[in-house]
Amino acid sequence: MNAIARKSAAMMMGAAPREGGIALENSLPLYAVLTAEAFGVKVQIGGDRNACDGETIFIEGFDTTDPDMKILVWAIVCHESFHKRYTDYSVWFSAADGTIRQTILNVIEDVWIERAGGEELPGTLRRIGELFATWAAQGRVSAATSENRPAQVMSSYLLHRLRADVLGHSALAALADREEPILRQMFPAGAVTRLHGLMARVKNICSTREALILTDDILRMLQEEQKKEEERRNPPPSSGNGSGNPGDDGDDAGDGDDAGDGDDAGDGDDAGDGDAASDGDAASDGDAASDGDAAGDGGAAGDGDTAGDGDAAGDGGAAGDGDAAGDGGAAGDGGAAGDGGAASDGDAAGDGGDAGNGDVAGDDDSSSTGASPSQGAGSGGADVLQQVLTARADEIVGMDAFADARQMLGAAAAAAPREQKFCLPTADVLGSQPAAGDRMLGRVKTTAHGARYRLEGLLMAERQEEIVNQTTGSRLDTRRMHRMLSGDMRVFRRRLYEEAPNTAFHVLVDRSYSMDRRMTLTVEAALALAWAIEGLDGVNPAVTAFPGRTSERVFAMLRHGEKIQSAVSRFPSVSADGGTPMLEALWYAAQQVLLQEEERKIILVLTDGDPEQKDRVELMLKRLKQSGIQVAAIGIMTDYVRSLFETWAVVNELSDLRNALFDITRKLLS
Repeated sequence: MNAIARKSAAMMMGAAPREGGIALENSLPLYAVLTAEAFGVKVQIGGDRNACDGETIFIEGFDTTDPDMKILVWAIVCHESFHKRYTDYSVWFSAADGTIRQTILNVIEDVWIERAGGEELPGTLRRIGELFATWAAQGRVSAATSENRPAQVMSSYLLHRLRADVLGHSALAALADREEPILRQMFPAGAVTRLHGLMARVKNICSTREALILTDDILRMLQEEQKKEEERRNPPPSSGNGSGNPGDDGDDAGDGDDAGDGDDAGDGDDAGDGDAASDGDAASDGDAASDGDAAGDGGAAGDGDTAGDGDAAGDGGAAGDGDAAGDGGAAGDGGAAGDGGAASDGDAAGDGGDAGNGDVAGDDDSSSTGASPSQGAGSGGADVLQQVLTARADEIVGMDAFADARQMLGAAAAAAPREQKFCLPTADVLGSQPAAGDRMLGRVKTTAHGARYRLEGLLMAERQEEIVNQTTGSRLDTRRMHRMLSGDMRVFRRRLYEEAPNTAFHVLVDRSYSMDRRMTLTVEAALALAWAIEGLDGVNPAVTAFPGRTSERVFAMLRHGEKIQSAVSRFPSVSADGGTPMLEALWYAAQQVLLQEEERKIILVLTDGDPEQKDRVELMLKRLKQSGIQVAAIGIMTDYVRSLFETWAVVNELSDLRNALFDITRKLLS
């Protein structure tokens, strides 16, 4: 990760916008660039494309004054940056088969990468959370209902519950809370309980492969639960006197008879640990008490929970919270469910009647052998699980929030007036002319050598802080010799130098039509300056020509961190063309210097004319100043720079340009 990008993005993420503040810390475009750079991905804002190709995030030009668009862009940039850093696309695409598997993996993958990204760069989760909070308030995201298909209910619940619990997106917690009762009513209780256990693993996922393993574990669990439901619906014939012996059809599981771990099942006869219920009270229709828990006709007792204290499970009934409901199924406050009634939150249903909070459907409730075996632990049973397992991804809506976000951004950008759309300039590639570049560098080195020495001497003088005396050294301070009489041996002098701040120095070269006859000399002057300051300790130069192939682009002649010798072939390729889009050039230079590690940031503009969008240029210069970026300009045969820049110079003869460049550079670096 780019250290300065991480530092700057973290600072900006945590910064609260100041009232009326115009500094660049409050600028979404630069926020976006810094955040994406922190995760090794580029951002291109402008044009008509909303996509991510794995290397660059393309954001269509949008209205930066629209608060909803800012939230949208922020969320997209953060989320796609996380994909670039964490997602293993070879694994992901291998599972993108258009089935429910793809849907579940997408939910889990999104959650774990956002969790990891939020841990690495605090504040990013808040940006994504703002999107879901806004959508929830606007009704763009909503809870699944009982009218939805099972796959939609389960997928929607996974999305909302995981985002709420793992990522802290509190706006989605209420949606998950509304979906959970529907999930429990629709799905077998064992499946719901096991699903929650598997969901808890998301907090520990660290790779796309682990996300896929968890996805497959969820699907395997659903298959296992489906098989159990089918076995309960069509139990195999039983024989012998052990577990599963038929009792008297129609006998009630009432009168306080228990069917639990060692508890009595009627008149003192035991039915624990697989023993059949006796004295007329039996687990009817071939149902057996398993794992020490009793269940009648399809109702299963799980994980050691029993229908005790006088609560009984009849034909098809499933015990709720505290009672048994198969493989970890939830049981309720000792309530029993008979005749296919669903026991929910401790209520027991016998013959359609409710008996809640410990009440039992007792002697009056006869067992009905025709009840659905899955009733009471989710009304769908095997059929519901089969529907989920065979569902296709395109049948499940609302699962890819960021595809929806890109569509919304595209629609809003298409409707916004062109003058309101923001485009963050990017650099075009210049042609290479190695021989011409070497000749140009040879011409400028003569004067650049002297300038380099003068600048270096200036910086050394500025770094000098004070002269101190000490007890050892090689140079005596004759003015302090008298101190020796009093035993003060600090008679050696030493100069202490204050470390000068390192500087990112960005030169912008106007290449508009009017510069045609001045272009060669201007480019040579910029090259001479770049070569001179490249040799200074702690100075990191760059040179950019504007406009590029369009007014919203620039030409990178020398990038920060690049050596002059490797870039000099580009300088002869710069020719005059276009207008003077200074605003876009300043945005590009600001973006570049903010990404550099150097503490001091300087932008120097070489121009010969009035800029386009003067009012916005003036505002941008104020923003740069508030952000601690120094900006200066040299007017080439124009004094218009006086009205825009605080630090400026004017040259009326091209032969004076090089000297003016070095003079103003000395002022900026001093």
